[in-house]
Amino acid sequence: MRRAVKDKSAFCGLRLHLLARMRHLQRPYVVLTNVFRFQWRICATYIAIYRFVIDAENLDAVHGRKSKTCTISEDSPRIAFACGPCRGASDKMGTEDDDPVPIDEVAVKPMRRRDIITLLGGALTWPLDALAQGSAIPVIGFLNSESPKPFAQLVGAFRQGLSEQGYVDGRNVKIEERWAEGDENRLAALASEFVDRKVSLIAATGGIRSAQAAKQVTSTIPTLFISGANPVDLGLVSSINRPGHNLTGVNFDTTHSTAKRLEILQQLVPIDTRVAVLAGPGRFAPEADAKFYKEKRMVAVQASADNKLEDAFKAMVEQHAGALLVAPDPSYFIQRDRIAALAALYALPAVYAGRGYVVAGGLLSYGPSTVDAYRQIGIYAGRILNGAKRDELPVVSSQKLELVINLKTAKALRLEISPWLIARANEIIH
Repeated sequence: MRRAVKDKSAFCGLRLHLLARMRHLQRPYVVLTNVFRFQWRICATYIAIYRFVIDAENLDAVHGRKSKTCTISEDSPRIAFACGPCRGASDKMGTEDDDPVPIDEVAVKPMRRRDIITLLGGALTWPLDALAQGSAIPVIGFLNSESPKPFAQLVGAFRQGLSEQGYVDGRNVKIEERWAEGDENRLAALASEFVDRKVSLIAATGGIRSAQAAKQVTSTIPTLFISGANPVDLGLVSSINRPGHNLTGVNFDTTHSTAKRLEILQQLVPIDTRVAVLAGPGRFAPEADAKFYKEKRMVAVQASADNKLEDAFKAMVEQHAGALLVAPDPSYFIQRDRIAALAALYALPAVYAGRGYVVAGGLLSYGPSTVDAYRQIGIYAGRILNGAKRDELPVVSSQKLELVINLKTAKALRLEISPWLIARANEIIH
């Protein structure tokens, strides 16, 4: 009996404390309305709790006395209205002369402290859920010409760049991905889906064809690209510093790393091995590269179309080439799967300018970091969502270089990759 009264007295004190806290707010209705605008559920919940305590106080005023079984002294704080007998007797009050109901005869289920905490916790979480569902979050269209699996690391780098600007997928931004699965004819249709979806921006990745497809279908939605050649020559932007229109992104400057690629390749083959170069067929081939090939007495061949690639490889073999350097040309990157397959067919160890070739089955690549480029366009995406103007986002050049090695291809070619070269690699593909 004493323990029951003691527990109920403790609860009475808790309710009195809650009442004092609510009185301190003075105007809970106005405060909550200002904080949680349009969130009527939190207001209703808070008001219900407020009335719960006020009604208890009114009950004490109406009852006007404590039960004979209540052990709280006259000098105790004013919490008698909340005791168990009073709560039980309140439903059976008739006249002042009615006898109170003894505490052991009333089936009362007291509200525990954890119940109040649960109720208040639910009240606080309701408006947050309502705000998340009611407010529209920006949508990013991620367009890629390939399949998701080989680009998992690069998509992660893009998300990392976004997070550096305060955006996390599923929390305050939504990323919708579209993959062409190697069929670049689908890119325009996939880009059109983003236009119909009215996305906030498009990240066109996996090669310049994605950016070109996005440019064809929209001139207003901000579009980010990654280019291995000068984007001005490709017609993507007006200039590097002031891109104009709705496109900007990252440019790979691969020409400065040509000599280093040749040096790495020569470490994998006998010193007297003649090296062929699949030179750029079009206007994207720098004159400096042509001069370099001549100085190094390399076998230079070109292939202007896919059906000419095999003829180019036959020409290399006929001129006794034992290794291959592939120039950083957009037309070759588009045909990287075919080039990697022909290099394996003719048993030519080959070095490339970008990671995409190695993912396609090429031996190794050395050039600007693709991972860093994807992270950079993620940063640009976040800046655009934060309201950056187009003039504030020039085309940036990726300065970080990476070495990627495909050990499976090396084994097929019966090449022994030195441990120190493996240690230097930024990525190993098994």
